[in-house]
Amino acid sequence: MGIEPAFTEIARLYIAGDSAHSVIALENLHAALVLLARPFPKVEVVDLQAVPLRALKDKVFVTPTLRLVGAESDDSSPSSAMVGDLSDHSRLVAFLTAEQRILRGR
Repeated sequence: MGIEPAFTEIARLYIAGDSAHSVIALENLHAALVLLARPFPKVEVVDLQAVPLRALKDKVFVTPTLRLVGAESDDSSPSSAMVGDLSDHSRLVAFLTAEQRILRGR
């Protein structure tokens, strides 16, 4: 039938406090999600200044970094990422939509 299985993607944005690049990346991510037909059900912002050990755990060495993970995936598994202030809107939308298909197994 035409019913797709429920699957939740998480857009996880790693930032460094309220630095200029972090603020711009968050604004650009929000703008891109508004453009998508089906926005992500969850956006998680991880401030690595507040939780610096999370950077080591998640293997994030540059901020801002955007990663997309499935809600049921192991956070230690490798994932693709987009680094920078996410100002290339067409590349960001392409990244988000391509990753959604990959995470859904399509």
